Amino acid sequence: MNNQKQEETIGKLKLILPCEQFIITGSYALVLYGIIKLSDTNDIDIILVNPEPSTIEMLKKFMEKYPAKTSPNETSSVKYIFMFDDIKIDVFFETKKIITGLVTENYTISSVNDIVQAKKSYNRPKDWMQLRYISRLFWTEKDFQEYMNKQTLPEINGNFTNTY
Repeated sequence: MNNQKQEETIGKLKLILPCEQFIITGSYALVLYGIIKLSDTNDIDIILVNPEPSTIEMLKKFMEKYPAKTSPNETSSVKYIFMFDDIKIDVFFETKKIITGLVTENYTISSVNDIVQAKKSYNRPKDWMQLRYISRLFWTEKDFQEYMNKQTLPEINGNFTNTY
């Protein structure tokens, strides 16, 4: 998959899936932020805020006509899964407009914090592994221990306090 193809697919979906707000989330959003590589994602996750009834009907048709290898289950937060332009699409619904994230000319991108919280809530090994990878881009436990071992904390009245 290349970025241009994904952007074209997102553009098409935005046109045919009317809703109050169209949001890109998940791994592809992390690609857009430059946190993970495009090769580390294999789908596009979108959140539709208050989709119109015609949108829901269209999603049902896509699932029937263009099924993916996986499908949503009753306990999943994903509502629709289908193939579109040879890309797996996962669709989530929200009822309240999302005010966090990056707003581009074409769509909103979920905030990194919202994506991290969602991945934690799924409690799947693949999400925890991705979160671990992302966290190690910023720091490792070894880095933290080495830094802390070089620090001295001031003692005031016999109590150690934070200096921040």
